[in-house]
Formats: sequence, C-alpha cells, structure tokens
Amino acid sequence: MLPKISQPIFELELPSNSKKISCRPYSVKEDKILLMAAESDDPKEMAAATRQIINNCVLDEGFDCLDLPIFDADYIFMHIRAKSVGEKIKQNYTCNNKVNGVECGSKFSIEINLNEVQLVRDESIKDQIYLTPELGVKMKYPSYKITSSILDSDNDLDQTLKTLYGSIEYIFDKDQTYQMKETSYDEFLTFINDLTKDQFEKLTGFIESTPYFEIKKEHKCEKCGFLHEFKFDDPLSFF
Repeated sequence: MLPKISQPIFELELPSNSKKISCRPYSVKEDKILLMAAESDDPKEMAAATRQIINNCVLDEGFDCLDLPIFDADYIFMHIRAKSVGEKIKQNYTCNNKVNGVECGSKFSIEINLNEVQLVRDESIKDQIYLTPELGVKMKYPSYKITSSILDSDNDLDQTLKTLYGSIEYIFDKDQTYQMKETSYDEFLTFINDLTKDQFEKLTGFIESTPYFEIKKEHKCEKCGFLHEFKFDDPLSFF
C-alpha cells in the first residue's frame, strides 16, 4: 500500500464571531471538483462545489458551511485557495479607453494578492431593528444556505423575501418573542405585507449591509495613460 501524504494544517479566525477553525489546503480531488463546476458556468454547481470544498477542508467535527454567514464562507474559501495554489493571482486585461475615437487595445496584467483583501463592514448597522416603539426584529446576516437556495429564483422580490425569512432570528413586542424557526413562510408573508414601505426598507437595508470582501487595484496604461480602477468583490473572481 502506498504511503499517505500528510497535509499542513492552518488555523483561521472567522470574521463574524472570531471563532477559530482548523483547515487544510485542498487536494487534486477538490481541484477537479472546482474545475468541473467552473466549466459548467452554472451558479448552482459552483455554489455546491464551493460548499463541498470548504466542508472537505475544514477539519472541525460537525462543521457545515451552510450554517455560516456568507462572508465567513467566502473568507474560508479564499484562504483555502490561497494555501492551495498561492496568494498571488495574475489576470489579463485589454485597455478599452478610446483616444480620438479609437480603442487603445494595449494588453496588461493585474496581480491580485489575497493578503490585501479587506472586509467591508458598516459598524453602525445594528442587528436589532425597531419597526415601532414596541415592535422589533432581531436580524442575522444571510447564511450560505440561504444564498444558495435562492439561486433557483429569477424574481428579485421573491429572492428578497426568502432572504429576509431566513435572516430574521425572531420578532418581538412588549409581551412576547416570536421565533422565526417556529413561524411558517405564509405567516411571515402576512407580517411583511402589513409593513409600511419605510419599515420594509429597514429590514432590507440590513440585508444590503451584509459585510463582504474586496480588493481594489489601479493600473495606468503605459500606452494611452488612462487610469484603470478595479474592484474585486466576488471571491470567485480572484481566481
């Protein structure tokens, strides 16, 4: 029997709660999973492959990235990829700036260093939202499970409602707390339909404030002098 290759183990601290987890780089087996999903160009397959790779490479017992806020899952995936294939990624571009009506066309490369990634987070956002002086909602950031489940929906409002349903921990008034896990989707819709526009926007505003990671880069074209500004905020675009 051939010997087993031991893999290095590294530790990550989750951005949402500072919990520490143990991970390993991914292997050729996981690389094939990712490549096949990327070739399919199917968001659902890509989400499923990302989940499988994260769960395979996180060594903590009982771990499932479906339970994490989406930005935690993104953070883990980025670091697993960095440990597996390197922290620097080169991407090629063509300058499309027009000079006297003619496109420049100069070729250039941008190097992305995952060590430069920044978490964009609005610290002023609170997870407890009062809709009236006596009625409020306790929110939580959308999980990877919610984000994956709405990929089947082409309707923006339907996606928003399903995201809200999965992102409310409980509703409370002066007398009682109503756990969302004990509330049917139909009951939730009735509650939502009774809100004013301003109250509804308070809830969706929390969802829209979900933290995310980004890398900003600039490149001045050597041929025409145009300053290109790039913002990478989808972890899959880093690779």
